[in-house]
Amino acid sequence: MGAIMVSEIVKANVEIVFGLGTKIGLKPLSQDTPKQQPPGFSVFRKEDATRAAELAERLMVIAEDKGLESATAFAAEVSEANPGLARHALGIFSTHSAMGRNVRLPSLLRRTAAFAARTAAKGEEVTLGSKSTGEEVALDWFREDPLANEHHEHWHIVYPNRVAPARIKQRHGELFYYMHQQMLARYDVERLSAGLKPVAPLADLRSSLGSGYDPGQLETSYLDYEPREPGKTMAGDLADLILLDERLARAASTHRLGPAGEEVLLEGHQGSNLLGLEAESTSLQRFEEFHGNHHGDGHGHIAAASVRNTNRSTGVMADTATAIRDPAFWRWHRHIDDIHFSYQDSLDPHTFDEQLDVQLKGISLQPEEGDSPAGPGPDELRTFMRSGRYKLTNEKTYKYDFLSHEPFQFRVDLQNTADGPRPVTLRVFLLPSALFSIDADPTTASGRQMRRFAIELDKVKIDVPAGEMSFVRKGRDSSVIRRPAVVDPGEVADIEGGDQSATAECTCGWPFGLLVPRGTVDGMHFKLFAMLTDNAADRIGSPKKCGSMSFCGVGDQYPDAKPMGYPFDRRLTAPLGQLVATNPTMALRDVSIHWQDAVG
Repeated sequence: MGAIMVSEIVKANVEIVFGLGTKIGLKPLSQDTPKQQPPGFSVFRKEDATRAAELAERLMVIAEDKGLESATAFAAEVSEANPGLARHALGIFSTHSAMGRNVRLPSLLRRTAAFAARTAAKGEEVTLGSKSTGEEVALDWFREDPLANEHHEHWHIVYPNRVAPARIKQRHGELFYYMHQQMLARYDVERLSAGLKPVAPLADLRSSLGSGYDPGQLETSYLDYEPREPGKTMAGDLADLILLDERLARAASTHRLGPAGEEVLLEGHQGSNLLGLEAESTSLQRFEEFHGNHHGDGHGHIAAASVRNTNRSTGVMADTATAIRDPAFWRWHRHIDDIHFSYQDSLDPHTFDEQLDVQLKGISLQPEEGDSPAGPGPDELRTFMRSGRYKLTNEKTYKYDFLSHEPFQFRVDLQNTADGPRPVTLRVFLLPSALFSIDADPTTASGRQMRRFAIELDKVKIDVPAGEMSFVRKGRDSSVIRRPAVVDPGEVADIEGGDQSATAECTCGWPFGLLVPRGTVDGMHFKLFAMLTDNAADRIGSPKKCGSMSFCGVGDQYPDAKPMGYPFDRRLTAPLGQLVATNPTMALRDVSIHWQDAVG
């Protein structure tokens, strides 16, 4: 179904759901909507996520029978009693329904700005005022990034865990692990650039959460986010969570999922998918009672450490739109990733024996539109912090900071020795030299950890004609980022627009400004790694028009037959430099990233 004209009533109803407008137009449709606000809706609570999925299904039926105005009016009615439920359901509806894709959601930046400026004077410039404590302050800029938070929110809308089993997307569980692992890899590299160690996993669930977090003016129409003091622990009885934790860890180490006598064998990256479906408590979970809601319950116990005895108060970990702001998010997800890493690390390594007619002669990173050949020194890229301002209709202005970089492009030189064209897949990663040494032994305890810091930059199909060819790919076309690329978060098209470029599926993707790490003033050293694989076997098609192929798939499919993160999804048997030297489908290049220490 193509785009349809969206009425002002539909737009108004959507704004009501997100607490940005006043109800107009339609009278209530029914008498059976919720009449009481339950304590703090959270999509990480299995029961709440299930109710939101059921409401989304109901919106789909109403839209088909009575149209978008009626569906959004019903969502607006539900929001009067339970705005959190209505908001998440409308998000699912906007992504998983043909008619719903014509509904555009207000950007997270606009929502954040509107609530932060609620008590400000006319014409006043405001900031959120949120911050962590201790050394974690150095990474506040990263965790508070508007588009990074919107990506996390929208990933959980594009990949909802409690929809009907038939609506669970292909390889959902594997992507749950991979998308969060890539966020962690980027976070750890940013920590390194700030002089901090990689994030410490929350391995002991009864131990201190570490740094505190103050959400400042952050709130929504249905939640008051409360601060958490340093040194707090997960709140509530943790016995069940600890039991779930032990069971998942045992499944990862034994390759057997479920209770004794009913186990399901875990094999290859299909095993990653099954493990992830259990960890996130999806509706395809095979052992719901045995494996429970491990991921979501952890979020809930951390959020509860901030509660101030009201139904509206909670910590930011309760909401997908705010969770990554909290340093504890990264500690909890590092622990979740540790469980999955232990499974991957026990799998047989890749043999890299795929035979290709196309050889990779080299890769370089250039300024966008640059055509200069690669020189002997490292390729350089410059990053800088920028200050943005979002102007609200009431003449108030919301100020925010974000990272940006000079436009760049990859250039790869290829040689096809066959008589005719051959399709290949180009895979590009950025390896931080301080965390991933290409000459180190990858079979040692520390060496096995290196692959966790490989940052995916791009993945694309190339049709290579016979002979030599140079292929150029702009960073703004990366398969990782939200596309079309957004340079300034304030440029995000909002609810008033008429096309579908801001639907939840299109806004799923990593921010363009965070595609490469910030680096350091003196220059942070990386290796640019590229690899070719057989596209006929990979089944990677043409790039999608919007969103992120690597993090969000294409429709209901994941367009790559290889394991997510390949070739760094398993342990290596030899130093990477040695593998590259003996493999004509691999290449390395030195890159230096320089950060301009000023806000523009």
